[in-house]
Amino acid sequence: MSGGRHSWITFVSKVIPSLSLSLFGQVCGISGCFNILVGCGVPMRSINSFALIGMALSTFFTTLRSFSTATLQLKASKAFFLGFTNSIVSAPMVFFDSTTVGRIFTHAYIYIYVYITHLHTPTHTHIYMYIYTHTHICIHIYIYMYMYVCVYIYIYIYIYMYTYIYIYICMYVYY
Repeated sequence: MSGGRHSWITFVSKVIPSLSLSLFGQVCGISGCFNILVGCGVPMRSINSFALIGMALSTFFTTLRSFSTATLQLKASKAFFLGFTNSIVSAPMVFFDSTTVGRIFTHAYIYIYVYITHLHTPTHTHIYMYIYTHTHICIHIYIYMYMYVCVYIYIYIYIYMYTYIYIYICMYVYY
């Protein structure tokens, strides 16, 4: 029977990093709420330097949260698919007499497609929707799709960041 030491090691190695990442995401999300105050029609006579600093920090935290979310999701996806591919490659040859590799990959990707389409968490919806869109088009060739999805998500984040900067510049010029 294991003692209490094993449970504390599990707690420290698994739960605390998970809670700290969750707290980091919430802090970045709350820090990004300054955009809502500026964009929802709060009357401002003029934009002063504090408002510009707030907008810049808000954009920074929103971008930081998007990058960290995309990076963690891509690491998890890479680990999952490397493990999946390694288990297929290391299967005995007798297994492939009755089932071809293409059929295995096709069934696995259809299950993943169903899983992604039914995944609706508020913090990850925008990134999963873009993965879902590309998976719908190229569901059978995920190995080649992986690098394109990485680029696609990062392009989306850059567009997201530059849109905010463009909105801030327009607000500064027009108000």
